[in-house]
Amino acid sequence: GMQARAKFAQYDVDKSGSLDSDEVVKLSVDLFRAFNHGAELSQAQIKEVHDKLMTRMDERDGNKDGSISFHEFYAWYTQAAEKHWRMQHGLTRGSHVTSAGQHVTPLDTPK
Repeated sequence: GMQARAKFAQYDVDKSGSLDSDEVVKLSVDLFRAFNHGAELSQAQIKEVHDKLMTRMDERDGNKDGSISFHEFYAWYTQAAEKHWRMQHGLTRGSHVTSAGQHVTPLDTPK
């Protein structure tokens, strides 16, 4: 979970311990670029990604307080990171064995 914590800290600019709406906007932009090979996005797209993230993290899985706690972020991040990793590696779900025979899993499991 260290990776998720570092990511969270990167966006929690004011160190409040939660991501407010503006901080989620930054996350949205980076996320969109990560999944779309660095594409620029319009204000409308930013808003769409932002709203989706807020709905997903704060409303569906969280406490609906209009900001994202680390706990809310972590639950989402582990899935998003795995999805992105699989997309980059063209993989199906689960772990696989590399050509060198090392066992690799998409995510370091939370301690």
